[in-house]
Amino acid sequence: MPFINDMLEQNQRNQREVPSKKGISRFSFDHLEIIRHLRSQIIAQDDTFLEIEKILKVIQAGITNPQKPLGVFLLIGPTGVGKTQTIRLIAQCIHHSLDGFCRIDMNTLSQEHYSASLTGAPPGYVGSKEGHTLFEIPLIEGSYSKPGIVLFDEIEKANPQVIRSILNIIDNGKMTLTSGNRSIDFKNSLIFMTSNLGSKKLAIFQNSFLYKLWNFFGFKHSKKENKILKSSLEAFFDPEFLNRIDTILYYKKIPTNAIKQIIQLELDQLNELLQNKELKISLSENAIEMLQKSYDPRYGARDIARKFTTHIKPLVAEWIFCNPSGSGRIGIDFKNNRFILEIGENSIK
Repeated sequence: MPFINDMLEQNQRNQREVPSKKGISRFSFDHLEIIRHLRSQIIAQDDTFLEIEKILKVIQAGITNPQKPLGVFLLIGPTGVGKTQTIRLIAQCIHHSLDGFCRIDMNTLSQEHYSASLTGAPPGYVGSKEGHTLFEIPLIEGSYSKPGIVLFDEIEKANPQVIRSILNIIDNGKMTLTSGNRSIDFKNSLIFMTSNLGSKKLAIFQNSFLYKLWNFFGFKHSKKENKILKSSLEAFFDPEFLNRIDTILYYKKIPTNAIKQIIQLELDQLNELLQNKELKISLSENAIEMLQKSYDPRYGARDIARKFTTHIKPLVAEWIFCNPSGSGRIGIDFKNNRFILEIGENSIK
């Protein structure tokens, strides 16, 4: 049914080009709701969320360049600080799904010949007529009231030929597959890229005497940190690439005083999973203190999530298997160098 499919695609594109009425955005998302959701789920990135709020306002107001993507953004910072989670939460608000976006892992496109995974096989090669591509077109093109979302994860790991393909997308708002019989429209897309470039240099600075001295006197050092990250970007990427990015979003290292909030977020997520079993978990002060003390700042929030996976969830799972019809409140404590699960006078070690 290629003819009908082409007509449907064209109809959807025509719908996106219909001008909205005066004073009314064609987009149904609420930028304030998105920012509230981000702040409730990702800790210590308020400056970055202020920038995202500005971006979303411009997009919702309908004053972006109609011949280019709605926006091109590079999220940079240490691992485990919420870069990828930001895109997932934005997708959840817009498309009601944490997976409502097209994610391309650039680590899988490190070789030149892998660029065909994006643009399709050249004419004469297997699969050229079908126009196969890694891009999930419905998630990229979105709809009249909802923008599409695409993430190029760890952009620095992509081959230069792949980067050139992305430059073409940014410049033209579309990508024609190598077969020539199909193109993908990015003019209704939010394009995000993430990078960990500069994280090692940043970690060295954050362990320096100067950094600790600034902390002691309460001085802010975000400008210096951003400068380190930006210089790493400029050393790695050509100006041609960086000049096409609308906004660089800098993510900070999670401060020690925010770890307790991350523990609470993980606990809330676990309790949400346990709702259908009518169970609720609580952590004692000893358990929370141990999770805080054992936190490794090199891995950010993922380190806390990993500790829940290795120390907390196995205890809960053991209780569920021992009490298949059980319900109620159960607590987790830390005693004698181990986490234990307690219910009244009984405990599982």
